[in-house]
Amino acid sequence: MEWSAGSMSRFQDTALRIPTVQRCLQSSPGKWNLPVNHCFFGVPQDESYGWTVLEAVPDEVRGFYFYLGGEAEQLLTDFSTSPYPAELEVLAIGNSSFSIGKSLDYRGLIQGIGDAEFPNLRQLELGVWELFSNSHCMYGKLGDVTRILRNSPKVEVLGLYGSFGIAEALSFACLKNLTILLEDNTTGVNGGFIEQPTLSNLLDSEFPHLEEAYIDLICEDDDYGYKFSEAFLNGANLPKLKRLEIAGGFADQEKERLLASPLGKRAGLILHHGELSVS
Repeated sequence: MEWSAGSMSRFQDTALRIPTVQRCLQSSPGKWNLPVNHCFFGVPQDESYGWTVLEAVPDEVRGFYFYLGGEAEQLLTDFSTSPYPAELEVLAIGNSSFSIGKSLDYRGLIQGIGDAEFPNLRQLELGVWELFSNSHCMYGKLGDVTRILRNSPKVEVLGLYGSFGIAEALSFACLKNLTILLEDNTTGVNGGFIEQPTLSNLLDSEFPHLEEAYIDLICEDDDYGYKFSEAFLNGANLPKLKRLEIAGGFADQEKERLLASPLGKRAGLILHHGELSVS
């Protein structure tokens, strides 16, 4: 995507309209040993975390964390047309235990950044509820995430939190760790089920380097009745998978299909399926 000095300035202006107590710069590693010069929106200044007031977005930033809920559409839209996506290595969109943003509907945000390209992104979290205290999470709606996934070819760590859609099977050429989580098991807050075509498109995708996958589809009364795709059960698209944990409401005999499949019988694969139920 082409950008100009005006697009850089526009994002700076929008970022600085966020209340001072809701925008931070990682000035020191802090107790979590976080990378410096990453930018946080939706958290207050805290010396223990190494967060100071973000007075201006630095020219070179490798990480952005937007913890403002689904309400910061203009901020994300202006971010998407700035030069930052091209250099970014870490991107998180969601909320946190500070609960500054109130909306759990992220569909507008995801749509707003759909045309942005993230050629160097290594870690992507969408709909995340980051815990900075001993509390629990709330998840919502992401909408169709196909474009942002397609435009992030080097992602190694991917987390999708809440209900989402994927319109086609994709190639995750560099992905090593995948987390899917629809609902917090304590709060019970969720954005609803994902549809079977989305699950099939996800499971049919190419994962040449995926090592660990946590797919938790538990949601509401857990009665969707999901089915595994043949490509997934064959396991050829997951040649390096070492650990798989899967949960949720599947159709009758789906657990048996998984256990009897080439993937389920793969030597060395650690498979957790205790919360895979019949619905």
